[in-house]
Amino acid sequence: MLPCLVKRFSGFDCPGCGIQRAIWDLISGDIEGAWHHYPPLFAILVSLSLLVWAFKSRQKNRYRLFWGFHAFTLTFIGFNYISKILT
Repeated sequence: MLPCLVKRFSGFDCPGCGIQRAIWDLISGDIEGAWHHYPPLFAILVSLSLLVWAFKSRQKNRYRLFWGFHAFTLTFIGFNYISKILT
């Protein structure tokens, strides 16, 4: 795994710390382990899927769903980071 440069130089976790391990767990089929390492990964994957759908779709308001879920994903990342700091 690549080392986190933010953690190496500051000593603090960054909002993305754990995503590499979560992706590796997900590829290996360990969904529970992926959730344990980085819960927002699943929201990121749904957000990326919605982005692909928005580019391929011809619906009039196709980006509205993507941006709404993207806002949810960013909020989820923020809450995850705050809970990681407080524990």
